[in-house]
Amino acid sequence: MAGPGSTSERCMTPDADVETTPELVRELLRAQAPQWADLPLEPVAQGWDNSMFRLGERLAVRLPRRASAAQQVRAEAQWAEEAGWGLSLPVPVPQFLGEPDELFPYAWTVTQFFPGETAAHLSMAQRDSYAEQLAGFLVGFHRLAPLDAPENSVRGTAVAQRLQRWGQTLDQVPHQLRPGLEQAQEIAAAARPWELPARWIHGDPHASNLIAEPRGDGARLLAAVDLSDLTSGDPASDLGIALTQFSPEGASRFRSAYGRGAFWADADLWDRAGGWRANFLALMHSDEGRLGAISREVLAT
Repeated sequence: MAGPGSTSERCMTPDADVETTPELVRELLRAQAPQWADLPLEPVAQGWDNSMFRLGERLAVRLPRRASAAQQVRAEAQWAEEAGWGLSLPVPVPQFLGEPDELFPYAWTVTQFFPGETAAHLSMAQRDSYAEQLAGFLVGFHRLAPLDAPENSVRGTAVAQRLQRWGQTLDQVPHQLRPGLEQAQEIAAAARPWELPARWIHGDPHASNLIAEPRGDGARLLAAVDLSDLTSGDPASDLGIALTQFSPEGASRFRSAYGRGAFWADADLWDRAGGWRANFLALMHSDEGRLGAISREVLAT
């Protein structure tokens, strides 16, 4: 799910515009997708933008919690298959697009479900072990996007357009952590902006959107989920989010592996990615869910 899923008062998950329940999902399926209406149904995740319910063994129903997420649902349904084709990790492709009706005011999807443990529940050492694998996946994902690919005002955009919001986000972290985060954002602001053709961007490759198989002290990635923030533009935002889950050593290995596969990975890209990383670490810091714990762990290294 896009964003963390904690529902405590300190969590950053926005309030929902609409309530999403298993009973509602069952009614929507009966009305619009009756072929799946009798499959077992259970809630499995709630993020910033969407609620997800597992449907049978291999499917899931995803419904927007807020009006601002409704258009993202349509973009994902239109573009996920093309953006995710031929990658080193599978991504969920919507199988059905539900339309707004008297039961629910927004579009919604039936999409693929990948069972397994999210990487947010792994140790830092286990997350570090897949740094090169995640880098390789993102090199493949960041191929050239078509001219009519979706755009997003929050991901893939120019650093200059986000600086004011980044500054507001820094107010959420303890004072002793701010100097390093502020410096990273200043460096990002001074970096040369992205001037190459737009590339596909996953939008949210943090640890809660990665399905992994633990293997002793390590882990292997099995899938990258949640394309609700799928967009195009500057890949620095993807890199910044990905870097929020690694120790300094893991981050170094991630950067080296990505750089070997991506000719566009120059120093300015990494400077901009550092600003995005600082923003997302600050944004997640107060969350009481697993992403908050990871942020605090990373900032302590």
